[in-house]
Amino acid sequence: MAEVCCESGANEVQLMAQDPDYTEQTKEILEKNGFTIVGQFGAGGFAEIDEESVVFSAFVEAPLKQIIADIARPTVIIGTTFGAFNDNE
Repeated sequence: MAEVCCESGANEVQLMAQDPDYTEQTKEILEKNGFTIVGQFGAGGFAEIDEESVVFSAFVEAPLKQIIADIARPTVIIGTTFGAFNDNE
């Protein structure tokens, strides 16, 4: 996704990842691939989301859509299932 965004003319693409359960090995792999680990404790990574963000969330266990809606309106939200965002819609 980052490569596609760069090719489309985006000035800069920042790759950020957040999960309080990351192991040290997972962090190392992500960092070697250009990711910055954010919000290791709590939900600090959500503060990084703005109107130009693309959010990819796999296996979410939090009310992601509701949290993000209170902070910003990202360009795209990609999840693993529709029910992960709001199963009442």
